[in-house]
Amino acid sequence: MAAQDTLFSVLYDKFLFWAIIVGVLTFGWMFLFMARFRAGVAEDESKSLWKITPGTFPLESSNHDADRKLEIAFYVIPTILVAWLTFLATASTADVWGSIPEDDHRFDITVNGYQWYWEFVYEDPLTWEDEHTGMDVEVRLGEGDVILHAMGLNPHTAVVSMDGMKTEHAFNGSDMITVDEFFFDAGLHYKVEILDEESVVLHTWEHIPVGHIFRTPVEPLIIPCSTIDSADDTSDMPEDGVVFTMHSRPIDDSDPRYVGVQHSFWLPEFGVKEDLVPGLEQGTTMYVFPDDAGTFPIRCAEYCGLQHSQMVGEVKVVAEEGKTCDEDVGIKKTDGGEA
Repeated sequence: MAAQDTLFSVLYDKFLFWAIIVGVLTFGWMFLFMARFRAGVAEDESKSLWKITPGTFPLESSNHDADRKLEIAFYVIPTILVAWLTFLATASTADVWGSIPEDDHRFDITVNGYQWYWEFVYEDPLTWEDEHTGMDVEVRLGEGDVILHAMGLNPHTAVVSMDGMKTEHAFNGSDMITVDEFFFDAGLHYKVEILDEESVVLHTWEHIPVGHIFRTPVEPLIIPCSTIDSADDTSDMPEDGVVFTMHSRPIDDSDPRYVGVQHSFWLPEFGVKEDLVPGLEQGTTMYVFPDDAGTFPIRCAEYCGLQHSQMVGEVKVVAEEGKTCDEDVGIKKTDGGEA
């Protein structure tokens, strides 16, 4: 499928095109009649069209045959135009909110909306690494260590986090260092950051296990970029995009009568949003096709209480380890910067 933002951009362009056509014809016709029927202009008996009497319904005039054709045109042409625009809008809507893909290539995340923050629970693992930085993180499972390659970019420090426990390792002018006792377990969270002298992050590698949780506004939602479906594609990247299953949760579940409030998970740059309905056990579902790497905003589009303005966050679209997000299948989104 195409990216949602591309579908809506194309739909907007089509609506704008027809709006301009209708506007030009309507206002042109109006100004023509204003000029022709202005005060002091005599009626031209040789032209049947000019026999239209201002303020008179066509069938009420004396020229029934010519006026009946005009009246029919008033109904038929707008009806055809509205039907055509409805078809365009329905096709795009069906593609975006149609059936959710049921294959193994999609990436699943559970979104919980609280007062007043978002919670993201990973239903699939994700290992990703920054692209085009000139650096590389090599995890060696057999040796139980990790090698950090800096490629002559003079990094200063590496921060290695293993299931919440952080250690710092200095490069000391070297282009490569080895961090020992890095025993990788797919069920744990790992993160490696390479920093410069001013503690600016130059490169990131991260493994997010199943069940890991990120919460806004401190932590961004991280999702993998998607690729186009193809018969000969053997990649394990999420070809059918990212599927969100969303629930509204109460911050305090001690009172069973309180089931939370209405939220609306909104990704402006993707052109999609979906309500989180309190008390709906199965939740609501939304999916996106992220084809651009970058960091984009998350908003709540439903007023959910006094601190509704705090329901903000960021979604970071990244490339799975060993893959790239270079293939953009639609319009370019506006990157909001690093999280």
